[in-house]
Amino acid sequence: MGMLKYALALAACAVVANVQAGTEDYKRLGERPPAGQVKTDYYRFKYTAPREVFADIEWNAFADKQEKRNTVMVIGLSGYDTYALSVLYKGPAAEGMDALAVAQSKYPNLTFAPSSNPACVSTAPDRPFALDERMVGFVAMCMDASTHGMYELNLSWRSMSLMMQPLDTLIAESSQCAADKRKDPDTRCGDRITPYAASFNTFLASFSTTGK
Repeated sequence: MGMLKYALALAACAVVANVQAGTEDYKRLGERPPAGQVKTDYYRFKYTAPREVFADIEWNAFADKQEKRNTVMVIGLSGYDTYALSVLYKGPAAEGMDALAVAQSKYPNLTFAPSSNPACVSTAPDRPFALDERMVGFVAMCMDASTHGMYELNLSWRSMSLMMQPLDTLIAESSQCAADKRKDPDTRCGDRITPYAASFNTFLASFSTTGK
């Protein structure tokens, strides 16, 4: 049962897989710049490139044909090194439940806490969690104060490189690299986590709903 519950965290991955496979459920909206703002009738948020080398690469944006409140954006090299950002509408919260209660009910094997956005709770904002051997992610659950509608925010990273070393090692090396670069900006080292986490935090902190 524990693994079954944990598998719920893969829901966003299934959405992205359908998008990339070109299923009839999603319509391609075109390209968006590496950083910018998305505005819909229901919410708005800011986004940035999750990796420095993607600073000049555009995102591919998609809309859900069935649920107009869903947004999916993908950037990177499909099948090798891809980031996917999504906002998924989850319906209204049950009476008496707040964002934390909804998140814990939906994903009991993940740890959520209050975030930089008062409307949202999220997994650790500086440490992605493993979805499978090739994918990690950040997840947040946000509530519209007017409608009590719930929105799930995801920023996942799928990469073949994640198979080459444990996630804890990658996080430690990235943290050391970031510290070294703060001391000496000319330091050459690999930091895949800091810009990824910064991208998620920009997305999370800027997310707001319109009350519709």
